Amino acid sequence: ALFSALNMPALGSLIALYLNAGNYWLCIGFTGTARFFFKAFTYPFMPTFSASWLIMYYSGVFLIAFYRPVMDGIEEMYQRLKYYSKGELYVRASLIALAVLLAFFLYSWKFKEQKTPALKVTVMSVGFGNCNIIRTPGGKNILVDTTLSDEGDFNFSTLAAAFSLYHISDFEAVILTNLKPENTGNAVEIFPYFKAKKVFTPYEPRELVKKRSYQEFLDFLGDETLKEKWDGFYAQALYRNYFFLLRTPLTPAEDYERPAGFRKVVSVTKGAPLYRAKKGDIIYSETTAGKDFTVTALWPREKKIIGTQDDLANNSVAVKIQYGDFVIIMPSDIMNDAQYEMLQDSNLDLKCDVLIAPYHGHMDASLGEWFDAAAPALVVIPYSYQKEWSFSDGDLAVTENKTKALGAKPLRTDQYGAVEITSDGKSFAWTSVKTRNATREGESSAEDSLDVF
Repeated sequence: ALFSALNMPALGSLIALYLNAGNYWLCIGFTGTARFFFKAFTYPFMPTFSASWLIMYYSGVFLIAFYRPVMDGIEEMYQRLKYYSKGELYVRASLIALAVLLAFFLYSWKFKEQKTPALKVTVMSVGFGNCNIIRTPGGKNILVDTTLSDEGDFNFSTLAAAFSLYHISDFEAVILTNLKPENTGNAVEIFPYFKAKKVFTPYEPRELVKKRSYQEFLDFLGDETLKEKWDGFYAQALYRNYFFLLRTPLTPAEDYERPAGFRKVVSVTKGAPLYRAKKGDIIYSETTAGKDFTVTALWPREKKIIGTQDDLANNSVAVKIQYGDFVIIMPSDIMNDAQYEMLQDSNLDLKCDVLIAPYHGHMDASLGEWFDAAAPALVVIPYSYQKEWSFSDGDLAVTENKTKALGAKPLRTDQYGAVEITSDGKSFAWTSVKTRNATREGESSAEDSLDVF
């Protein structure tokens, strides 16, 4: 206004332009600096302390807080000992030694970790999505999917707390079974804090990491249904999830160079090698206590199936986890079409002890012959109602009925919370966070508890 009044509007516009340009570059500088330090010094999620550490910590705190009374008590006890006979001193010393031994025995019995190698699989209950944590018998960690991200990052905060509780700082492998937001939504949040040594998807790595426009992305997926509904909420959510996934430092395995020496220290973004998982691939294996443990891809096959009800779901990575004689299958989102194709392969063994219900237990992913071939004793249904994402729980009835017809027990995570399965390679046991209210069939537990881990 001043320069206009002085009849110099051109000069005023030029000054305003330079000021705005300066503000822009200042913002770029500030955000760039913040991003650098975020990458270089990630938030240190600390493992939850064990009972023994807590006992030692609070004993130290108590000693510091009550230093003077404790020292006075020790001094008074020392003065009294001068007046005791040797017999009385032996009795008192014996009682103290007995108390110490008893405390040590109770500590060993109650808090000491079991040394017997065991497989532990935790089916998380975090929104409408898949997220399974595998603790191998050798103590390694594998993550299958990262569930749905949400506003405020509450799901990620829940996962981070669970990883800290289980003393997880990195993963031997992370398996992203498909590009659906409910399966890979938190990957971009998890990778900076919890390193992955290998990342597996059902796609060719070099094709996956290419930057694509929205239309090119839909062509890459090759799902005609998504192309027809290109302006729909779900197709756009898929592209948004893909866009953020590309911001994670994933590099095709053949192009990946693991930092070594001094580069290992100064490298800001180390990233992770990206692999394709397809039928027959061994994702991870180890031998513990004379028993073999393997994570094998059952699906997808080399050439993906197309023209199905949901091509994205039907070409998901399905994994088979075997430890000794115990088998658990995680089929991700495969539906009836993929299940039928799997049955055509006579060499494919679907028999398992525990089955994670495909596609959250939806009736379109419960082919009777496929369930008969699996013949599980326990079926975990990772389901939770979430507006705009999930389907009605009425769609679970078919899967629940087929499970019961097989004589197996169905466990819905919206009713039981997170489910933890352990096995010694022969038998298995399961526990859940919630206890189902048996008097009200078909309803969730009335317990008010954190049910995710």
